[in-house]
Amino acid sequence: MTNVLVIIVTSILIAGLFVYLSWHKKQKLALFTEAVLAAGWRIELIEEPLVSGVLVSGRASQGEWFFETKATASPREAGPGSSETGHFTRWWTSSISLPGRNLLIGPRPPGYQVMGMLNGPLLQMAIKTLLGKDADWVGGLSPVETSDPVVNERILCLANSGQDVHRLLKPDATRHLLLLPEKIKPVIKLRAAGLEIVLPDMQLDKIEDVQALVELGLNLADSWLENKPN
Repeated sequence: MTNVLVIIVTSILIAGLFVYLSWHKKQKLALFTEAVLAAGWRIELIEEPLVSGVLVSGRASQGEWFFETKATASPREAGPGSSETGHFTRWWTSSISLPGRNLLIGPRPPGYQVMGMLNGPLLQMAIKTLLGKDADWVGGLSPVETSDPVVNERILCLANSGQDVHRLLKPDATRHLLLLPEKIKPVIKLRAAGLEIVLPDMQLDKIEDVQALVELGLNLADSWLENKPN
């Protein structure tokens, strides 16, 4: 009899926990949606069999931009009763672009503190660390130092032309990049397809983190357009 009561109580507790977690998730989404709409942006839910998240979009003087953050579950179970889940976040706009050249900015990988080390195979390893499987589009990039020693210590800048890095990382954009929360380590890509900021293994669910990433993107676009060739 005692075992039966334990099973019943445990089942009730588990059911109650699932109900609470579902309610809490809906409350967080409602508050997030309210904040997005208050900022004058648009929001769509991403609801697919193995993918969930949000797609946010907006328009500024720099042009139209998009932001998505999502979680993707593996169709195969990682173990009994569990599954692997991947996270991904990105902000992007096609309002600015870099035809014929590429630019890549990201957190400096451990072991690459000396700029002179970044050549040949070591450079390719650094790019692979930043981009993972999405490294095929990169070619002919060289390390670029900025005039800011803090940026050079924390950030790795690679480009076909050093002038492109200096044009993109103006003081305001640099400040927004350095003031991001410690947990947010963006990989910035500028190429013919446009400007993209990626958080490869992260899903953002706090509106202040989303706002910080959006502001970084818009400041980078501002920097680039400030010296737009006639």
